[in-house]
Amino acid sequence: MRILGEIALLCAFMCAGFACFAWLAALRYSSRGLLRAGSAAAVLSLAGISIVAGVLAAALFTKDFSFAYVAQYSSKTLPWHYSLSAMWVGQSGSLLLWTCFCGVLVLLLGLRTSREKRMMAADAGRDEIWHSASYRLRVTAMALSMGFVCFLAAVMVFAADPMEASVSAPRDGSGLSPLLQHPAMLFHPPVIFLGYALWTMPFALSVAALITGETGKTWVKIARPWSLAAWSVLGLGILWGANWAYEELGWGGYWAWDPVENGSLIPWLTGTALIHALMAWQYRGTLKRTAIALAIATFALCNFATFLTRSGVFSSLHAFSASPIGWLFLALMTALAAVGGSLLFIRRDRLRSDTRIRSVLSRESLVITSIVGLLLLTAVTITGTVSAAISSMVLGRAVEVGPSFFNHALVPTGLLLVSLTAVTPLMRWSRAPSPVQSVCLVGSATAGIVAAAVALGCGVNHPIHIFLVAIATLAATTFGASIVLDATRSGQKGLFARLLSVVQVQRTQYAGFVMHMGFICLAIGIAGSSLGTRQRDVTIGVGDSVRWAGYDLRLDDVRQRGDATKAIDEVELSVLQRGRTVGSLVPAQHFHAMSNEWTSEVSIYSGWSGDVYVILRKSESRTKVRLTLIENPMMRWMWGSAWFVAAGVALRVMPVSRQRSRTRLRHSSSQHITMKEVGQRAAAAIWMLFVLSPGVVYLAQVAGTAT
Repeated sequence: MRILGEIALLCAFMCAGFACFAWLAALRYSSRGLLRAGSAAAVLSLAGISIVAGVLAAALFTKDFSFAYVAQYSSKTLPWHYSLSAMWVGQSGSLLLWTCFCGVLVLLLGLRTSREKRMMAADAGRDEIWHSASYRLRVTAMALSMGFVCFLAAVMVFAADPMEASVSAPRDGSGLSPLLQHPAMLFHPPVIFLGYALWTMPFALSVAALITGETGKTWVKIARPWSLAAWSVLGLGILWGANWAYEELGWGGYWAWDPVENGSLIPWLTGTALIHALMAWQYRGTLKRTAIALAIATFALCNFATFLTRSGVFSSLHAFSASPIGWLFLALMTALAAVGGSLLFIRRDRLRSDTRIRSVLSRESLVITSIVGLLLLTAVTITGTVSAAISSMVLGRAVEVGPSFFNHALVPTGLLLVSLTAVTPLMRWSRAPSPVQSVCLVGSATAGIVAAAVALGCGVNHPIHIFLVAIATLAATTFGASIVLDATRSGQKGLFARLLSVVQVQRTQYAGFVMHMGFICLAIGIAGSSLGTRQRDVTIGVGDSVRWAGYDLRLDDVRQRGDATKAIDEVELSVLQRGRTVGSLVPAQHFHAMSNEWTSEVSIYSGWSGDVYVILRKSESRTKVRLTLIENPMMRWMWGSAWFVAAGVALRVMPVSRQRSRTRLRHSSSQHITMKEVGQRAAAAIWMLFVLSPGVVYLAQVAGTAT
């Protein structure tokens, strides 16, 4: 089996390189034969990578310790599902997974290209496909993506072989780190690597556009769905990783500004900027150079994240052991930046904006400000991440920055971005808000001020909490006012028909607004948990209770148990509210015999106002224990932000009928509107504020409890 895997890996490497060359040559010489040969080689490359992955998975499942990888990351006592998850725990296994994802995505792009080829051949003739901007763009992007697959395969062939044999097959393996034996580890790393793989496609399309000179709207139409998919998948992976850290590491937090954590955050920030730049390009023909540069930079920063993980320069729980592999990715990142920058300079004349920004209150201005803010966040994060390594090289001693550096630098920019997000629904492309939109903005701002006053009356005293209550209210009311205004212009009869028409005609716009609501929920969760957290150490006996975070925690039992692999000390607490049991908590300490280490297994009781987070520190006796109690407010708001993003993505990609054309929106906001109409629509907006007021009061009360 191992020899089969070695042969398959070598074939995958060679076929990927040939596919890249054949596709580029096919475009140069308009050769169908080379095109077919490249496609066959790409399929063989993916088949070879799949065989390698299958062989490694089978070895992990059967605990075949003749594989060095299996001996290092698995053991006889490790459950089968964690044995399979070990595939992406090690260096070579994670590279294999990344390569698999990239190969599959190239195949998907190829299938879409083949479909377009058949359609064009039927309409205009087979020879016309070589002159199609879309077709040449896709094939060039396929070749570049396959070149990256070849690079990853080469790294495995020459530096990180997943099929490497054990020097002497041990009877048992070293096993998986206890901290990685968590359900989140079954999904978090694959989702992160899928996000990295997806960012390959916008990069390849960008460089392909610069090479072929096809920098029109065709590029945006193809690149934007890939970018949105990459952004949402990578964001989900980051949030999943934060959840793992929160539940498994046992320190009460979810983000420690670890270099490897930052490594995945950095391309997500630039990817967010890219999403907005693509939107400006698609709707107004602006920010073309910015979009191309951000697509290249985001992919380069994915490779920078790999450097952080694999170079050994940065110390982290998440990092792999030191190896030259990380420096290969740093060299690739540098080459990508140099080549991309050169091509961008050469094609600069083709990437001039089609229109100028006519108003500082237009949506383009908001997009530009948002991009600048996101790039500032990126710069601060990179600076804080590499400060220790750079200072060690220059000064001879490491100068490390802590979380306070990031928080003080990023909070003002983050609040600015949240504010821009809140007013976006009532802004227009290339023009200032219409009179009725201006009235709604004033009404929404008034609602935000009222909500802030209510929050202050409910006991909220931190300025950031008060500000976020106001911004959340502003965002909800502008979103509602936008729906009301668009529905009144739809020309349909009945509320449901109007709302359906709005969704059909402006589906993409409202998908973005829903994602913006998720971003605001994330900001609320981060602010609440960061600024309102409390901690207390207590020692209690069986039958005793302690008051914490609005609940009574009663210790019911202290017990010890175990099996052949670990010993467990655990306690059981009842969570009571107003004398009624509403939940239970079972924090524990596990001693793992194989690794000879203790781990804390925290227990969390979650509610909308916050989490009660309990850590077992020590069993003083069979009837008394020492606990650490932590209150983390608003955590559900942070985890719930993922649902808003998922809903926005689903709304963006779901198929809908296009029978209702945009002409249904007969009375556009740019037309003359009488004062009577302004009054009517302002009244509708104010009515929306009253509808939303219970939610505003509840949010204020929750924030007051958190504070």
